[in-house]
Amino acid sequence: MTFNDLLKQTGMSTRGASNLLNVRYDTVRNWKYGRTQVPERVMEQMEQYAQFASHIFKNTEF
Repeated sequence: MTFNDLLKQTGMSTRGASNLLNVRYDTVRNWKYGRTQVPERVMEQMEQYAQFASHIFKNTEF
């Protein structure tokens, strides 16, 4: 799964990911478009967030 896939899965914007991960917006944009490699720890954080978000959305009625 790519960083961009994780953004889509979580519904997170580039700006939101920048704030959550405490990195520059340009850095997240570069990861999103595959211009630079995403650090492993960042991918792990995003995968954990995606699992958490999936769990929350499954158990929430809209």
